[in-house]
Amino acid sequence: MARRSWPSSPVAPRGGAQTPDPAGITTGDKTSVADAAGNSFVVTEPTDKSAPDYAQKKKAYDEFQAQSAKEPLAVKLADSVGHVRIKKPDISMACNGMLAGLVAITAPCAFVSAGSSIVIGILAGLLVCAGVLFNDRVLKVDDPCGAISVHGYCGWLGAVCVGIFADGVYGAGWNGVGATTYLGQAGLGVTGLLHGDKSQFICQLFGATLCAAYAFGGTYAVFSVVNAIKPLRVTPEVELEGLDIPQFGGLAYPEDALAAAE
Repeated sequence: MARRSWPSSPVAPRGGAQTPDPAGITTGDKTSVADAAGNSFVVTEPTDKSAPDYAQKKKAYDEFQAQSAKEPLAVKLADSVGHVRIKKPDISMACNGMLAGLVAITAPCAFVSAGSSIVIGILAGLLVCAGVLFNDRVLKVDDPCGAISVHGYCGWLGAVCVGIFADGVYGAGWNGVGATTYLGQAGLGVTGLLHGDKSQFICQLFGATLCAAYAFGGTYAVFSVVNAIKPLRVTPEVELEGLDIPQFGGLAYPEDALAAAE
């Protein structure tokens, strides 16, 4: 779904009814939420009982309310992403922050100090949050899980961080570098910008950018061909219903259906 602004909760706060915020800074305006086809994601309750389509809209509203009650976590996750500023702890962003730190430290883990690893983790946490909001609000990219930010942006950051924070302790002799002398020292390992070697930083910057461009370009080409043969996106109706039954023919959590029936 392409989201523009979100309500802060599907339930009105104790202090009274929610105040819409078209800018998406505080609570968000739920009436502006739409999927990729332009259909409203949050179904509002119809008020004009004399309208010829009142019964149809009322049925859609009742179905949406029932589905929201059965899947509150899904509603919460959809509800929590897309603000310019998220003013309270958010579990989805917290989980993505942990993953971002792991992704960003993967490339430089053998080459940096413990202190540098903390800095890299902080940078990754900031980048993943900014990346999610940038994709959602600026690029209008449908990435509800934040995977592009976690694995794309933070993966790129991790590779570049090798060229920034590597301290020369590890990697001596790799590709013939440092076997005899490197930056005036014998036996020095991979060294980054902060420790005296700007060439390593330039190499990592170009290498990481090239890998990102290659991965994006190749993936885009493959999925464009696949999508032209058979569209990958499900209909808006299936998006609201969930993929369990339409796509897989069974419920992922059948016990929920039994509990609802009881």
